[in-house]
Amino acid sequence: MQDGGSSQLIASRRILSNLIKQFDFSRRVLNEVKLKELKQILKSNPDIIETIFTDFLKYFRQNDCEYRLAVLQLCAELFQRSHVFRIQLTSHMQEVLLYTAETDPLHYPLPPPKEAAKILKLETLKLVKLWHEKYAEAYSKLNFAVNFLRSSKSLDFEHASAELQIERQRAEERDRKKDEQSKRVIEKIEKEFKERLEEISRCINETRHALELLVPRFDIDNDTHDKRHLGYENEMIHGYSVLEPVAVTVALDAPVVNVNAENKIIINALMDCMTMLQFYKKIICRWLIKLGKYGGNNGQKLCKEIVHLKDRITIELRKCEELHLQSKQKSDEEDSETDDLEDVPEKEGLELECKPPQELPEYILRKTMENSSAGPSKISGVQKPLNLSPDHKKSEEYGNKVPVLSYGLDLKYWGENDIKPAEVPRNNADCHRFWRPSDESCSTNLDISEAYHARVITFVGQQLMSSRQCRVPLSDGTLCPRMDQKRCPLHGKIIDRDEMGFPVNEIIEKSCNSEHDAKEEEEYIRDVEAATGVNLRGNVKRRKRKRQEDTEGNAPVAVRNRLSAKLFNRSTMKRVYETLESVRKARATKNFEHQFNYALTKS
Repeated sequence: MQDGGSSQLIASRRILSNLIKQFDFSRRVLNEVKLKELKQILKSNPDIIETIFTDFLKYFRQNDCEYRLAVLQLCAELFQRSHVFRIQLTSHMQEVLLYTAETDPLHYPLPPPKEAAKILKLETLKLVKLWHEKYAEAYSKLNFAVNFLRSSKSLDFEHASAELQIERQRAEERDRKKDEQSKRVIEKIEKEFKERLEEISRCINETRHALELLVPRFDIDNDTHDKRHLGYENEMIHGYSVLEPVAVTVALDAPVVNVNAENKIIINALMDCMTMLQFYKKIICRWLIKLGKYGGNNGQKLCKEIVHLKDRITIELRKCEELHLQSKQKSDEEDSETDDLEDVPEKEGLELECKPPQELPEYILRKTMENSSAGPSKISGVQKPLNLSPDHKKSEEYGNKVPVLSYGLDLKYWGENDIKPAEVPRNNADCHRFWRPSDESCSTNLDISEAYHARVITFVGQQLMSSRQCRVPLSDGTLCPRMDQKRCPLHGKIIDRDEMGFPVNEIIEKSCNSEHDAKEEEEYIRDVEAATGVNLRGNVKRRKRKRQEDTEGNAPVAVRNRLSAKLFNRSTMKRVYETLESVRKARATKNFEHQFNYALTKS
């Protein structure tokens, strides 16, 4: 026994260590599987609780508030289930409060983290309050612990009590809302259940009656109670009654229903009932899901009735499925559909098979083999020729690279003079010519006669080759090597140049700015006269301009010319255009600024 107790003690210590190490502080939840194992061990071996409690105290002394919080929650779980554990905890209540409630903050402050320390302190006060309310009469040391906590200046026991009261109120409010929602769901389901109960029961009865009509029951009634009683003594003598009952199951094949004109109406009605029962079964499953989620203890009675109704539907559906009526009906429908098809005889003279010519050109065979090697071929009658010569192989290699141009009819009938265009018989199968003009001929010509004549190719002469280079000096010291007919696209007209690239015959360009040169010469002469004091130009008489007489004929023309010179001046027109454009843009911005087109217009 001692060996068994020691093994249980070791197992419980290992589970306790795993529970504390795997504690989730964010959710404040212990491992349910490990906790259940520990409870089971302590329940079967209460003698090891006193020994294991020393491990609890050891973890309370750990310098980590998360470990202490995990041990405190474990104490809360075991305190409600074990009298021995309650005695051990109340006996060491002062030490437990010292490491959890911080009753001596000067010498034994709570370790970090601060958030866990605050939660640990508050949870300890709440647990002591709950234990006092529930177990104070049986364990008097809880009264001393509560009085000590109330009198301690470093603790706010009343605040913890107030928070506990608030949490209770919140829990009560949450339970009340949950009960109200549960009642609403149950009332709704109960109402729907009562409305559909009659329909479902009628559908079940119809299904049962239809099955009895299709497959009659030949159950043999058992003997009466008197006969059973008379045979019981005989069974006792032979010793059969003292043995346990033996159930023997004989596997029988499902009954076969032959569909004919007499039972076809019953089978159709049974199929309709099956469809309705499957529909009702889905609704019942939905009710059960809602009751399991929101019903709670209030909907147990309703849940039993719904489950009983579901069992009845399941039994009837299983009986119908054993007959395999659905597949039978589908096969019959398919047979009837295939019977409606009629075989149409082939027309005489209609050849559906395409007969290939006996001799095919070589390039057609080559293209056909290329298509067959690239993918699944559609022509299965063409095979690759064998024993090809090396010249033929070379021609095949370069054949795909050579461009091919289809020749016309003029090349086909080259040199022939009397050529008749091809004629195609006219289609007169519609038996009237309402849609066509009157035409007595029995054939049509699809080709123009000019297509058969020889084509004319105009000879434009030989291409002229240029022998002169541009020879313009480039930036890198070389000469332009381009050879064009008349003009170089980079340097203009091509002229004769020497070896250095300079023109042989220089062209003297006249100055186009003669007026500008005259002004410069006049300014130079004026400066020389001012410096020397000598009149170099002599006495130059200016010609008097004849004043134009303002006659009635030329006065409007002069005014028009003068105004045109001012209004149509380049700078004036540019200034007016800019003003009008700014006005237009301001108006467009004001009216159409929100539009995409005007938002992207350049300003």
